[in-house]
Amino acid sequence: MSDLEAWRLCGRPPADGLDTRFALNVARLRGWTRKRVAADERLFDGRVALLPLPDHAPLPVGWRRGNPHEANFREAEEILSSLWPEVAEQFGELVSVAYAVDLESPWRQGYSSDHWITGPFTMAVTGLDAYGTAEGLVHEMAHLKLIYLGVPREGASELLLNPPTELHPSPVRGCDRPLTAILHALYSWMHMLELQLRMLPTRRQQALQRLARNVAWVAEMDQLVARKARWSRSGEAFHAGARTWIDELLRAGRSSLQHAAPT
Repeated sequence: MSDLEAWRLCGRPPADGLDTRFALNVARLRGWTRKRVAADERLFDGRVALLPLPDHAPLPVGWRRGNPHEANFREAEEILSSLWPEVAEQFGELVSVAYAVDLESPWRQGYSSDHWITGPFTMAVTGLDAYGTAEGLVHEMAHLKLIYLGVPREGASELLLNPPTELHPSPVRGCDRPLTAILHALYSWMHMLELQLRMLPTRRQQALQRLARNVAWVAEMDQLVARKARWSRSGEAFHAGARTWIDELLRAGRSSLQHAAPT
């Protein structure tokens, strides 16, 4: 298989795990290697350590250190393993540590999350509710995968050639961001939209709560990236694979919303 074909397949998670292997190989070339971390609580067949946020890690405003024994983390793992086993398998390869965090507010739905907490292969997520936690796990894994592939959230990229000083409106953040940041948001929301579509048969109301907003955001970010992105050859191949997936997600999402609308 040529490198360009591999990049095209990385635009959409294939069932055979090729994007996982490719992302890990590129990460190794950057000097990033996955290490097993000791922990009492573990997820995804014991491959991912579930830990409280360490004291030396900065706490964003509104966050506090969480409890890794919270049952919603285990339930989120079960959601991913049952509905999207390929990504559950991928998570166990692309993430070595998930840090448990909580919110200062009394809000107990959805999620808050971030990645690269203490370096590569690390992320943090709340355990407010199992569905939200599953979304957060997928969301941050997608960010990490894109970083391994050579797209920082804000900085020079080997795939996307637009300079970080070139800013565009982000529908997610409501402010101007570099195009690499918008590509990151698009890629992570594509993963979440796939998860929501897979949840429709068993968790319909929960999935529908977010589906309309996320379909709109993916469509808007897709159009912006298609208009403004300047790609390398590898980036063009990656984007071609991603576009195929985006078209399928938007068709399925719009169809689901149409059938859910009251008549």
